[in-house]
Amino acid sequence: MKCPVCQIELTETAIVCPDCGASLALPDDFLGLLVDTNTKANRQNDDPPVSVSPATPPAPETITPAEVQKKINDLLQLTLKEGATDLHLEPYNGGMRFRFRIEGVLKECHPPLSAMWAEQLLYRLKLMASLDPHRDEIPQTGMLMYKWEGAEHRFRVTTVPAFDGEKMVLRLFAPDVQLLNLASLGFSMEQLDRVRQTLERPHGLILVVGPGGSGITTTLYALVTHLNTTDMNVITVEDPISWHIEGVNQMAVVHEQGLSFQRIYKTVLRQDPDVILIGETEELAVEKLAVDTSLTGHIVLSQMPVRFAIDAIRHLRDYPIHNDVLAESLLLIIAQRQVKRICPRCEHIPDDQAAFWWRKIQDHARTHRNFDLAELKKGAGCAMCQYSGYYGRTGIFEVFPIDPVREMIRKGVALEAIESTIRDLGHPSLIERGLAAVQDGRTTLAEIYRQVITV
Repeated sequence: MKCPVCQIELTETAIVCPDCGASLALPDDFLGLLVDTNTKANRQNDDPPVSVSPATPPAPETITPAEVQKKINDLLQLTLKEGATDLHLEPYNGGMRFRFRIEGVLKECHPPLSAMWAEQLLYRLKLMASLDPHRDEIPQTGMLMYKWEGAEHRFRVTTVPAFDGEKMVLRLFAPDVQLLNLASLGFSMEQLDRVRQTLERPHGLILVVGPGGSGITTTLYALVTHLNTTDMNVITVEDPISWHIEGVNQMAVVHEQGLSFQRIYKTVLRQDPDVILIGETEELAVEKLAVDTSLTGHIVLSQMPVRFAIDAIRHLRDYPIHNDVLAESLLLIIAQRQVKRICPRCEHIPDDQAAFWWRKIQDHARTHRNFDLAELKKGAGCAMCQYSGYYGRTGIFEVFPIDPVREMIRKGVALEAIESTIRDLGHPSLIERGLAAVQDGRTTLAEIYRQVITV
């Protein structure tokens, strides 16, 4: 070993160099010296030693009843302000998301909330709708009344169990009184005359058909309102009651109290009715009851979730209901849709997509109507319509009279021949009525394709 200063040879046990007097340290001693030096330096440091403790878990989320009610108020008021027909509360990413249906289109309306918020909102809304808040494994239906700005608004509340939670939909029933007038629904004058004449008949079945959200309930209530005179006993059976009509005896299906559709209907027939409205119901055999009742001296109004008028006859034949009975009972079938109306405030500009949508319509439907596509307009978009080019909706209708084809139905003639006869007699199809609305400037070809062809 050599001295690190003078480089002379030293013995293995030397601690001090005999030539220059330098102190020597062995490797282990040097390491100990470093450790000791660092320890002393740490002790002399003014900063206290840093201690690392386990991470503190975040406090659990707490939501007060007042916060829950405020959130519900905000959502319901926003639904009313935006003119939405439905409010959807859906399980989403471990929590809940919110969507409106405005003019037939779903749109997100509120940022998603946590699972805790979802649980509290569903619980409170169920209580408000007189549902069982502790049951999330079965579908439930109820009615929620909400007062705001001096008016009372009715929401039908339905819940269904989903894979990752529970889904709730609130459907707004807020009819304008004018909508319960047949003349304001959107019938052509010829169609309106046909409907009014049919309502003068002493008995028979009138069906209103179309998919959900097409305005069937509004049309049925307008028919009831027209028949609601002092010399008529009008009774409805509904699940639930949508709107109250003064002078009409409305009965609600309440399964929890043993008031099933079948039980109520038997009671209704003993109440000397002139007119019976059968509202939407999930119970079976309603079609047969409606047909049978219409043969016993009553006007029966009912609905069916099929696309077009001819489909209603097909459905009743498949039930099966005998052709003789069907021919005797049916009076009229009304098929309908709701389409978005071109915004009246917008600048109306040429519809640059008209040719595209016209080709798609022709691919799916036969029509003899000719368009000057260059003349068709659309809304340019403005603040009132949120730059969509549409504002509000309008109804389009197919009125399918049974009298001209009653014998054909009785003989079991093919549906294609029955429909062809009706068209030859000048009763336009739902598609033709939609195209007429385009030509009148009320809507666009895109809307007719979306709401009539594909729905």
